[in-house]
Amino acid sequence: MKRTRSLRFLALFLAMLTVISTICTGVAFAEDDGSVSDTTISDVKELLNAISYGEYIKRNKDVARATESILVNGLDYDSENTTAKVEEREYEGVNSVYVPNTGTIAWKVNVPATAKYSVKIKCYTVEAKSVAVQRIFRINGKVPFAEARYLSITKVWNNVYEDLNDAGRPFKTDIDNNELRPSMVQAPEWREYEFRDIDGFYPESFEFVLEAGENLISLESVSEPIAIASIELFPHVDFVSYESVKDSYDKNGYKPAEKGHAIKIEAEIPNASSSQTVYPLEDVSSSLNSPSDSTRTLLNVIGGDKWQTSGQWVRYKFTPEVSGLYNIVARYKQNVNDGLFSSRQIYIYGGQYNGIPFAEATKTRFNYSDDWVVEAMGDGENTFEFYFEAGVEYTVVFEVSLGSMGDMVRRVETALKTINAAYLNIIKLTGTSPDNYRDYGFTRVLPDAVTDMKLMSNELYAIAEYLEKEAGIKGSN
Repeated sequence: MKRTRSLRFLALFLAMLTVISTICTGVAFAEDDGSVSDTTISDVKELLNAISYGEYIKRNKDVARATESILVNGLDYDSENTTAKVEEREYEGVNSVYVPNTGTIAWKVNVPATAKYSVKIKCYTVEAKSVAVQRIFRINGKVPFAEARYLSITKVWNNVYEDLNDAGRPFKTDIDNNELRPSMVQAPEWREYEFRDIDGFYPESFEFVLEAGENLISLESVSEPIAIASIELFPHVDFVSYESVKDSYDKNGYKPAEKGHAIKIEAEIPNASSSQTVYPLEDVSSSLNSPSDSTRTLLNVIGGDKWQTSGQWVRYKFTPEVSGLYNIVARYKQNVNDGLFSSRQIYIYGGQYNGIPFAEATKTRFNYSDDWVVEAMGDGENTFEFYFEAGVEYTVVFEVSLGSMGDMVRRVETALKTINAAYLNIIKLTGTSPDNYRDYGFTRVLPDAVTDMKLMSNELYAIAEYLEKEAGIKGSN
């Protein structure tokens, strides 16, 4: 029975990996017009020869991290190596270079010593189509690793609210007083985007190796225009642990906030979201959902199966009345990932916060349940506490991520690549229709392939058992 359950978990996990791979393939060929060109062939060769980010880091493990940042004005692009029809434009009082949805823009960067840098841009997602901005990053004309081909910058969407009605709600109602889902509009704003993995396998931003001297960095447009004010190459700093954050609370004398000062936020009224598909919904499965009315439609939840793609986020703002340590408690129902947990990354801005507060916040769990659950957010081992200061406006963002599944997916992907390589070696010997009555002597002719198959079999069973343990619960089947 244990073996059967493990196989079921593994089958589901492999299916998830296949879907993720399909999504990446779809992105890569989204702009294909059906023609074959030198550029297309070159891109395919580049894609086939690209290594993974994990392999890239292994190969460059001895390269030190940079010690200082390098800031480049977006308008100081290299015209000789820029093919995009760029323009100088001003958005919200900030001068920038406008880059259309085709072509490449490049900048020359002088690096004092060979080192690893993370990269971020100050950008403005110009209002255009509804899809995300996508770019390919190159250093000296080459994509450093496969994931650098899929940089994706989400847009900002706002619900169009009405003036507050008698019930203090911002939604438009029909003749029967049913709340109507608001329309959504793009709401461009200046943001900083750190180059990172679109699929969430790696929660921290990428690190790139730049050689000492002059380097040419470039962004090739795949979809959607964008305005860029600056590019910054900076030394990456690993996320701190939640344990160290708790220690800092003790050192600073932070105490839980006084009772009676809880802040309630209705999830269906976000400040902004990353997609048109993440919008307010009605759920009548529980009378405890807020608000609730059996005689009319009230929008009282957000998300569901519309909010499960890596990188999708929702954003809320709040201002505490008293300083202290707070839990973020959610009322949720996660019945999309049958038998598994879903994960979200938590970003906080304002006061002492400027992004992900600690490493474990990238692995916030929402366990599977057919019923509504009220639970303080955590990673399965810790219940998170956050220090908020009275009178300060904070912004909190919840973004879909793989969480602790990211490492599992990478391990499965490595195992499948190894198995596939062994399989190709085997069919070179046997052909696609092997002779049932012939002894091919695999252990003698292909000892490495046989060894790899055994090792990867053990690896996949180990992953399945770990996955079942991590889930901690059984699915409906």
